[in-house]
Amino acid sequence: MELPADHPIDLNALDRALTTGLIELKYLRMGPGESMLDEGPKPHRDEAIQAFQTALEDEGEEFADHVKAGLAWLLNVEDARFRRVVDRMHVPYPRNDPEDLRKFLLELWSSSWPNEDWGITNFEADRFTISYRKAL
Repeated sequence: MELPADHPIDLNALDRALTTGLIELKYLRMGPGESMLDEGPKPHRDEAIQAFQTALEDEGEEFADHVKAGLAWLLNVEDARFRRVVDRMHVPYPRNDPEDLRKFLLELWSSSWPNEDWGITNFEADRFTISYRKAL
């Protein structure tokens, strides 16, 4: 994905889209050792992905573009920063497992933009201007 350094990263839009689309996942109960990525919760994942995509459609193209750029940025950051950002965002996800969440967000990306790569060419997280209501 080409994303110029002057392209703002609006994590507020991403936060809103994830909260709206994934809110039902917050109430899903997982047993010890279970993952959201297991086969059992697949219907819940599919429903959440559909709700996320509906939220993007409802909000319009500009909002969807902001969410897409924000999600691409988030998927490209190193693990420690990913954890800090998703902890601030309080992403509605049944378990606080950043590795599991990252895999789910990759699935979300693949379903929402199936023919597009989330990898940002020559990625450097700090070269982008981040807009977010909570301090990172």
